[in-house]
Formats: sequence, structure tokens, C-alpha cells
Amino acid sequence: MCLSGYIFTYLTDGHRVNVLRFWLNRILRLFPLLLFWGLAASFYKLYKEHGVLLFHHFDKQLFIDKFSTVIGPSGAWTVFIELRYYLIFPIFLILLRRFNPGILIGLAIIILVVYRVSQWMEIGSIQGLSYGGIYGRADQFLLGTMAFYVEKWIKNYPLKRNLIFNILGIVGFSGIIIFYQYFVLEGGYCNYNDEYPSKSIIWVFIPTLEGLFYSMIIIYYVQQKIPEKLDKIFSSVGKWSYSIYLGHFHLFPYIFLLIATTVGMPGNFYGRFFIALLVFPLIVLFSSLTYKIIEKPFLRLRKNYLLPL
Repeated sequence: MCLSGYIFTYLTDGHRVNVLRFWLNRILRLFPLLLFWGLAASFYKLYKEHGVLLFHHFDKQLFIDKFSTVIGPSGAWTVFIELRYYLIFPIFLILLRRFNPGILIGLAIIILVVYRVSQWMEIGSIQGLSYGGIYGRADQFLLGTMAFYVEKWIKNYPLKRNLIFNILGIVGFSGIIIFYQYFVLEGGYCNYNDEYPSKSIIWVFIPTLEGLFYSMIIIYYVQQKIPEKLDKIFSSVGKWSYSIYLGHFHLFPYIFLLIATTVGMPGNFYGRFFIALLVFPLIVLFSSLTYKIIEKPFLRLRKNYLLPL
């Protein structure tokens, strides 16, 4: 989400946006693969519960009930958060050009944090809204946008630019590692020291901290000169990243189940992590196919939405 905020601000810098084409491109980018995995998940649920009987007796209500996951397969929640961001992005872009971006984004984040604090005080828990809602994740889109302007400012700064970029990279990487070590010790997402959802006020600030540290990493990363061959590999994985993201929710569980029922699954984290590393290239290979077969034909239909100022 930080990356989305950064990339779209970068792409639209110095341009006007044709709003309808922008939204159409987002639909063409996101929905074909979403519908593919939604249909696959729905058919799997039907077959798992009803087997071959499914093909002998058509039950209209059964199909309606099971196909509720068509536009909501595993992992889809982030897609719908991004869509909400894309709806307001063209308006936000106009505001960024009329007002100071730092003040505007800072004020927006303060309002979001205050809102989450008020909800925490009223409801007693903010985990669901912060983790899975736009009122939490908006911080990350905003800070990704801020990353673009900070990077631009540093490039125009006459002294020790490389040092500043390196410091941001060190603080970003260290910050996210240290924070998540603390987060895990406190119980993690499903807090074992408290009932779920967590009542901890830390959830008010998690989206902001994540966004801050990841945005620092983005600023650092985009300055690095990567060897051409490695850059091509990274670019390919980036191109397939949406397929990898949605696909891994569905493929990893079944591959792990197959391994567990045939050769057995290690009982510790490091053993399972090693197996995940071995399995991941298969996920990438399958994702390259879903990108080529499902995503790419629709991506060709996209229109240029950038207009000169």
C-alpha cells in the first residue's frame, strides 16, 4: 500500500489525470484475476462438500450460497481497500497541487490517528479497523505519497544526499524488524496475552509505524543501482506480484497439506520456513502463467490516463 501511494504519485507527477480512464485501468488490473480465484475457490468448495453429485443435480440456491466468494476470495480484502483509495486519489492529487504536500498529508494522518483513538475509546478495540479497513491502511497510502516528495526534496538538497538515503534505509529496515520483534513478543496478530480482537492501543499506531518504516525503505531502494540481470529478475517478480499475492493464499495450503500427508511436515518454524522457500518458486512459476493467461490480455485494454498539465 505504501508502494501504491509512491508509484501513483510518481506516475502522475507533472500530469493531469483522466479520472474515468484511471478507474477503468484499475478495474482491468484487479478484477480479472480476482474473479478467477473467486470462481476457483467457489467451485472447490462445492466439489469438496458435494463431490460428483454436484454434476447430477443442479441446486440453484446451493450455487448462489457457495458463489458468495466469487468476488471475495482469500486476500481480496486488500484489493477492496486499494479500490477505495483509487476512488479518492484523483481528488487527493488536486489537493496535493494546491496545498503543501507535507502539511496536507501530516494533517490527514493526524485526523486518522485521532479517529482511531476515539474508536478505541468508544469500542475498546481497534484491531479490525486498523488492520483491515481503509481508516487504518490510509496512513500507508499517504506515507507512500509522502515518500515521493521526501525523495524529491532530498535529491534537491545539496549536501550528503547519499548519506541521508542510507540513513533512511538503515532506520527503515531496523525499525520494521525491531517493531515486529516487539509486536510478536506482545502476542502478535492473534494476541495470546489477550482475547481476540486485541484491546491494545498499539493497534491505533501500527498502520502509521508500518507506513513510516516501509516508506523509508522505498526511498532508499529506488536510489540503488542494481545489476541488469538481477534487475530483470526483480522486475519479472514485480510484474507477477499480484498473481503471486492472490495465488499463494490458495496454493500454499494445498501444497503444504500434500507434503504433510505424504512425507510429513516439520514441527518447528525453521523447518516449515525452509519448505516454504522450496515451494515458493513453484508459486512464482504458476503465477507467471496466471499473469500471462488471465492478467495480460486485460492489461492490453488499458488506456493512457495521463494528460499534460
